[in-house]
Amino acid sequence: MEQKDILINLTELMRQPSLWFTMMSHGQEHRQRPNNQRRLLRILSTSSQPITAGTIADILDIRPASVTQIIKKLEEGGRVERIKDQQDARIVLIKITQNGLDFLNELDSTRNKLENEIFDVFTDSEQQQFGEQLEQLNAHLNDEKFNEQFVNHLNPQQREQFEELTNRRNNIGRHFNHPHNHPRGNFNDPHWF
Repeated sequence: MEQKDILINLTELMRQPSLWFTMMSHGQEHRQRPNNQRRLLRILSTSSQPITAGTIADILDIRPASVTQIIKKLEEGGRVERIKDQQDARIVLIKITQNGLDFLNELDSTRNKLENEIFDVFTDSEQQQFGEQLEQLNAHLNDEKFNEQFVNHLNPQQREQFEELTNRRNNIGRHFNHPHNHPRGNFNDPHWF
């Protein structure tokens, strides 16, 4: 396949609604606000013990009053419950319920099905090879030395356009972080749910 055809195919891939929708199912679409209800459920699902609202506010980096509202909505939906601390009855702890765990499992199951549908065209080894080649291409395109050489081929107007695209990419790219720290993701990522 010629390089031009590869570029056309890559560009077409970037326009595929199924890819964008699947990324949105990760809660990371660039215009989507963080879903703090889901993020709170993720935090509780990874904790071995119930957590105070203050700790949740610190982790989510939001106001305690906002946490109280989120907890109230999740409690109304049966996804969390408030329990008293056994050592100090004045302290209220938040615990995820089975309903909350089932909700997260359903989200994960749906996301897995979508991802499997997309990559079903590949065998396991082809998918592995494709992934490695994409990583290699991304590393190359993100290399400062490559960008310096690339820009040298552009005229001033093209350089300006390239700079604008680079700035847009950096703004959008911040929202497509890949959580690596936990099987359900990284709850420190503000766009993680």
